[in-house]
Amino acid sequence: MDRALPWRWALVTGASSGIGRAIAEQLAADGVNVVLVARRTELLTALADDLSGRHGVRTEVLPADLADSSQRDAVEARLGAAKDPVDLLVNCAGGGLAGPLIAHPPRQRQREADLNCISVLRLCHAAAAAMVPRGRGTILNVASGLGYFAFPGAAVYSASKAFVLSLSATLRYELRDTGVGVTVVSPGPTRTEGPDLAGLDLTGLPRFLLAEPDRVASVALAAARAGKALEQVNGWNAAMTAAHHVPDRLLQPVLARLFRHFTRPR
Repeated sequence: MDRALPWRWALVTGASSGIGRAIAEQLAADGVNVVLVARRTELLTALADDLSGRHGVRTEVLPADLADSSQRDAVEARLGAAKDPVDLLVNCAGGGLAGPLIAHPPRQRQREADLNCISVLRLCHAAAAAMVPRGRGTILNVASGLGYFAFPGAAVYSASKAFVLSLSATLRYELRDTGVGVTVVSPGPTRTEGPDLAGLDLTGLPRFLLAEPDRVASVALAAARAGKALEQVNGWNAAMTAAHHVPDRLLQPVLARLFRHFTRPR
């Protein structure tokens, strides 16, 4: 293990697949013990066995649907535990449904907000409350490039990721003298199961615009380790998010056409 690594225990949400899984794998390869959080117990158990077997790290499996407050309680409790304290929280769980706001019932839209906003808020609070008295720790939040835009067809998702960006920046300032760092990474399109689950088809997207989960994970962890406030995954991602300076009245028709292109039947 790299002795300069600032973390001994990390709790990673969304660890069963995609970016969350890649982050957990890279942390374990660096010798960091990991608490794996997601809904799918079998996938988490298989990952835990693989990581402990290959890297000799300790692992914990903590199945939870973070949109459900009763299940989220156990994750908050683990963040506050004095034994084997978590010194890196990675908020990676998230998701959304493509389509106009009223295309899905309010219950589903609230679940989207609970997962993307409320769970991030609650876990950040639990982690910071435990880390500040120790004078050390890191919170790494995974937002999205869509968080910079009022994106037709992804109203709740883009708004929820804007919430993560704003919360991360504010919390970072509030914790500036405590020894606890806050980093937010803002990926663009990434090759995960998320777009399919949301109802998107990214097959027409140029390959150079589609990041791999391992790349996002390595950029995110490097940024958190360096204590950066915000990190983009690559230059293309940064260039695309810069377009948020264009007025909505000009930008939203373009975004709406993009949405229709990537959700139309093929």
